[in-house]
Amino acid sequence: MNHQKNNYLFLKSRSKPLGQSPRPLFFLDDLIRRMISSAHKGWGVMPLDLGLGPREFHAMVRHFQIDPVRHGVERTVPERLPEHEGLLQLLYDHRSVADREARWMATIVVTGCSGPDHLWSDLGLEHREQLSRLLLHVFYPLASSNTLNMKWKKFLYRQLCQREGLSLCPSPSCRECSDFPQCFGHEHPSRTWNRGAACNDAPSVPI
Repeated sequence: MNHQKNNYLFLKSRSKPLGQSPRPLFFLDDLIRRMISSAHKGWGVMPLDLGLGPREFHAMVRHFQIDPVRHGVERTVPERLPEHEGLLQLLYDHRSVADREARWMATIVVTGCSGPDHLWSDLGLEHREQLSRLLLHVFYPLASSNTLNMKWKKFLYRQLCQREGLSLCPSPSCRECSDFPQCFGHEHPSRTWNRGAACNDAPSVPI
């Protein structure tokens, strides 16, 4: 089964009215370039097509007028998560940009969720703020509700659990939970970016 094609078709068939994002589009193409560059250098977990499949990937780079990178380290798509479609729909239902852009970004973000490190690092971004800007622009109604600055992968899973009526925290509030430092602490990846160089001696921190 072609999961990449199905991801896109799944979201394409489930449209709803757009929200509104207060942020401009000027930076989104730069973040996409960063993720593509990192994938071609073998950083993070993203495949060369960012999980979109060849057809939608080429449509995206044409849309954002991004010159494709000709050579790179080919990798397989990360293993599909059991929560894959739920996360896709959660993001897409809170989109604040045009449908097609939201489908692309939702698929990219959920593909990154399959990685073992912090989401921004697995996506190949340089730091958390870049991921925050992306989510606030593309999925503003959802991302803007992260008022306590929870780690993004934790936040997305928590929102999905709440949406499906499941309990993620064993405590009545996050501040009382023993896992609070894991959900809200600083995000240092097991490998950090340094102007294009990977550092492998940084300690691994749970996500």
